[in-house]
Amino acid sequence: MENIFVETAKRVEDIQKRLQKNLNTNRHLLINFNSNFENNLLYLKAKLPSLYNKVITQKFNQKQVVCFDNGEANLLDVKTGSLLYGDFPIKQTREQVSNWINGKNVFIKSIKNENNGILSDRYCQLHFYTQSAIEKEIEEFESTHYNDKKINAHEVIQEQPLLVINGGGLGYPLLELCARIEPSFIFYIEPDIETFLCALGVINWIEILEFFESNDQQIFFIIGENAEDSFRIYYDIIWRQYPFLQSYQLFFTHYDSKDTNEFLELAKSNISIGFDSNGMFDDALFGINNIIHNSQKYNYLINAKTNKFQDIPVAIIANGPSLDNDLKYLSEHKENFITVACGTAITALDKINLVPDFYVALERLDDVYKSLLYVKNEEIFKKTINISVDVVHPLTMQKFSNAFIVLKPGENILEFLENDSKNSDFLHKDLLICKNTNPLVANCAISIFLNLHFSNYYLFGVDNGSCNKNKNHSAKSYYNDLKGYASNNILNILEGDTVKGNFDTQIYTNALFNQCRKNIETEINTHHATVYNCSNGAYIKGTIPKHSYEIDLNINQTESKLKFKECLFKHNSQKINIEQPSIDHMLDTTLFNRTIDEIKSIWEENIQTKSRLAIICNMKKTINLLQQPNLTFIHSVLKGSLCVYFSLIIYSLYIFKSETLSLQISEKCIRRLLEFLILSKEIYAHADLMVQGQHFKIMPQKVYEYWKENVNNKITIDTP
Repeated sequence: MENIFVETAKRVEDIQKRLQKNLNTNRHLLINFNSNFENNLLYLKAKLPSLYNKVITQKFNQKQVVCFDNGEANLLDVKTGSLLYGDFPIKQTREQVSNWINGKNVFIKSIKNENNGILSDRYCQLHFYTQSAIEKEIEEFESTHYNDKKINAHEVIQEQPLLVINGGGLGYPLLELCARIEPSFIFYIEPDIETFLCALGVINWIEILEFFESNDQQIFFIIGENAEDSFRIYYDIIWRQYPFLQSYQLFFTHYDSKDTNEFLELAKSNISIGFDSNGMFDDALFGINNIIHNSQKYNYLINAKTNKFQDIPVAIIANGPSLDNDLKYLSEHKENFITVACGTAITALDKINLVPDFYVALERLDDVYKSLLYVKNEEIFKKTINISVDVVHPLTMQKFSNAFIVLKPGENILEFLENDSKNSDFLHKDLLICKNTNPLVANCAISIFLNLHFSNYYLFGVDNGSCNKNKNHSAKSYYNDLKGYASNNILNILEGDTVKGNFDTQIYTNALFNQCRKNIETEINTHHATVYNCSNGAYIKGTIPKHSYEIDLNINQTESKLKFKECLFKHNSQKINIEQPSIDHMLDTTLFNRTIDEIKSIWEENIQTKSRLAIICNMKKTINLLQQPNLTFIHSVLKGSLCVYFSLIIYSLYIFKSETLSLQISEKCIRRLLEFLILSKEIYAHADLMVQGQHFKIMPQKVYEYWKENVNNKITIDTP
């Protein structure tokens, strides 16, 4: 510590001598600084009032702008005597940008689906018909032009969809980068608010921001936030407003610090890229009809503030491979827990004759119902209570004699109901709303029961991965009986992607499992509960690793469980009445058709566009149109599919170095997008009949014929 103090004092002394030597230069700098600072503040007040309000109260305490012989502004940390730049800040930044453009950069890019969307569509959907068509256009064009020069992995060309400046410093990198490349969207992140204040006095922000506006470039500022909050704000904007931008992100880190380094790591580890998306067009319509159907038949659980049965231990039983190790224990101790079967785990419990107290499902498709056909013990359907999110397939709900539903936020119909005067108060005040229910049923079940306010949980088979790359489900479950499906299903483990294990081993995982684990961690952090993880899978923050043989529970909870179930029926549930006029108003075919026509006009007007940026600008115009308040519901129906198609179009734009070739391939993709828009109107005319499994007669003939020829004959799932 003494050495550090001496070194700091020496640096401060040396800086003071240099400043004294350049006294006149610094006086001139100060005059320009004050003028720039005041003008820039006035501009922010008029154009970016939220940013202005954030910086106006900040004082200069630790940072100071200084200059030396060459008169270039540098940033001094007064307390430590350290400078952000060397003697030539502008030259230093220019060299840094040059090295970055020539390959020393960080990209996050999507990789095109290798199977052309065929295996993804087991249900005959317009979405996958279009996705497959776009991917085929790209594949054929690439094959035809295989000799043409392609863009290298880390090659930065002039026109870019998204640039993230991670640590803006004195603004030099913004000036230098935008002189060399032309990004459609820019995120300017500066974790130190004083540094940004100093930048306001160094460069002419008015000039550059007005240029961006005139050139249809959009800039977002994230100022004065730590790494975690910066990433949260960044990701929230990307995910909610322009999700297609996730497919092609370019990061420039100007200087190393705790916050800039952590931000980059968060981006690398938390952004799931690809061309699959929740809430795709057909999927959204399936969900709407499921919610309407289920709401007419089943009660919603009420949001009770307390739970007098909170001390009953809850066993959350998922279908991970380690469940096999604990089935004997669960069979012997089923009376000591409230047992909750997550989705297909019920087929494993059936093999050991364990009738769970509750069952949870998440999927809006009928796959889960088909898995229930493998359950031999009919007592399960008579005695087990189904508590699932309201979006699940009606057949899944109907299989059980008793069922409740819970609200799943983010579904299209709920956004409408929340604005419906007849339902809004009831929805907000009384019903149980469970967040973090996607992407898998394990985190869904944990969310539901944490929101029911139990205090003690034991997780079995909640593996979120596997010790064995080739095994990702319990051997007792129905996956073991399927022919050729288990190896190709959506949870197939990705090679090389490993995380810390719950019991000190490395676990193979994938993006879905990682998101499931993170959502569980978020829910645990939100609620006050003790959670023991008995699964031999990925470690979950906030849980206590514990083998089943270490659990000491011997109280028979049979009577308490019966009383809890009675309480749900008598006091903790209620029906929502969704009337037909509300449904008709929500589905408003006239408004949908008019919106589709407006989107078509955006793309038809510039179908033979002259630049990559113009195409990305069309994406921005489309999303901005859909974000109008009266189009909230339609936006929620279309956004998943548009995100996928826009991502594929962006991918196509950055294959070839030749912009001419890039625009030719993108035009083919855009024509497929226009075909989707036309066909979506045909389907939406019968939106209220779009129940998955009964929807084939609604599908446009060309979609059905394609599915029947190219997809249906490849499906190998058998049902008993």
